[in-house]
Order: sequence, then structure tokens, then C-alpha cells
Amino acid sequence: IQTVELLDQIIISVGEKNSLVNESRLLKQSLELSVNVSALVHETQKERGATAGFLGSKGTKFSATLQEQKSSTDVKYQELKRTMQSIELSELPKKFISELQNSLRTFDDISNVRSKVQSFTISKKDAIAYYTGMNGSFLDSIAVLAHESTQEAVIKDLNSYVNFLYSKERAGVERAVG
Repeated sequence: IQTVELLDQIIISVGEKNSLVNESRLLKQSLELSVNVSALVHETQKERGATAGFLGSKGTKFSATLQEQKSSTDVKYQELKRTMQSIELSELPKKFISELQNSLRTFDDISNVRSKVQSFTISKKDAIAYYTGMNGSFLDSIAVLAHESTQEAVIKDLNSYVNFLYSKERAGVERAVG
């Protein structure tokens, strides 16, 4: 009987370790995506600022900066898409992927917003609101990862990282509005 109990304990222990390894692998892939998401948000934050300056100056300032920034944003978007194609998304937390895909649908409207900015058919307030909403959505997708982990240290680190990103976003909004 003792041998059976010992084997049961070993099986349980191996199963727990295997589960932890699998969670770590999936978390690594999710974090790769979140790094790309963060890089894209950084570029859209700069684009928001250049857009606000362009619209606020009625096109007399930030024109070249805005054009360069659009290109930088597009590069980071393509990098995110490539990373997404290299990962088996169906294995990652469903809520994370759902939030990320919702954010990407918002990003899909960026060319429309850019056209309105160029033609001055969007207000500075509405342009800032578009970028801010999109960035918030992207950051919310990263925040979901903290709820998906069972490892206390990972949860703490992810929450710290997400809080930093949210603070950076709030500062960017203040800069764009000011």
C-alpha cells in the first residue's frame, strides 16, 4: 500500500511540474506578444502627440514628424503581426487573445483617422480620444495576463509592468492635451 501511495504522490508531483512547465511556455509566448504590443503602443503614443501638435498648429508644425511617426507606428504594427503569426494563438489565454484582437480591430481604423487628420476633418479632441481608447485597449490586453497566471511572482511583476504602462499612457495623454 505504501508503494502505491508513493507512486500516486510522484504522479501528482510530476503532473504539477508538467503543468507549471506548460504554463511557463505559454506565458513566455504571451509575454513576447505583450512586448510587441507595448512597443506598438509606444509608437501610437508618439503619433498621438504629433497628431495633437499638427492639428493644434493647423498643420504649420509637426507635419514631417507626423509622417515619420506614422511609418514608425506601421513598422511596430507589422512586427506585432509577424509575432502573432509565429505563435499558436489558440494555445494562449482566450481572454488575452480576445482583448488583443479587439484592440487590433480598433487599430484597423487608423488609416481613416490619419486621413481625417490630414484633411482637418477631425477635431484634436476626437483624434486624441481615438489613440487613447486604442492604447487603453491594448494595455488592457496585457493586464489580462496577470489574471491568467498562477505564479505569485509573475502576477506581481506583470501588475507592476502594466501599472507602469498605464502611467506612461496617462502622462502621454496629458502631454497631447496640453
